[in-house]
Amino acid sequence: MLSRIIALISLHFILLNRLRIWARTLSDAEFEEDEEPEEVFEELTLDKLKTAQDILDYLSEVIYDRWYNGLISPQASPWVSANDFVRYIMSFARSGIVDDSSLISALAEASGLDYNTFRQLWDRLPRNRKVSLLNVVAYDVAQGGFAKFMESLTNTLKTTMTRPESRSQRPLQSTSRGR
Repeated sequence: MLSRIIALISLHFILLNRLRIWARTLSDAEFEEDEEPEEVFEELTLDKLKTAQDILDYLSEVIYDRWYNGLISPQASPWVSANDFVRYIMSFARSGIVDDSSLISALAEASGLDYNTFRQLWDRLPRNRKVSLLNVVAYDVAQGGFAKFMESLTNTLKTTMTRPESRSQRPLQSTSRGR
């Protein structure tokens, strides 16, 4: 069982590293940097979001925060929710189909904004920044899902190790067999 856990952890590290590299190559590395990101916006007013970078920062933050706080798929395990959400949005990022109505609806719901407000912000982003937003959100959610997976694994191992019936507290049984 421990070897399976180690294999899963190794696989997640490899996947996260590849996702990070891929997201980096497809997102902001291709674009000229805008001004420094602003602080978290207290209230959404469209006039506060002047540049594409402001919109990208705001939307990526609210989508990730809602996912992290369990508002997206609260019934699923966090890492399962992360995996499903990342696969869904990355399928659109890879294909370049960023104005699909089902994607926009899912992102609007994920952001907690009403559809029309989200759509206004989304329409202000150029196509390459929409792809960048999908990559950033996918990376953040994948990383957060992995962190929650590791937290859950650690808690499970702590619980298993502190049980009176754990293997470490059982008397060793002789492995020699009658010859």
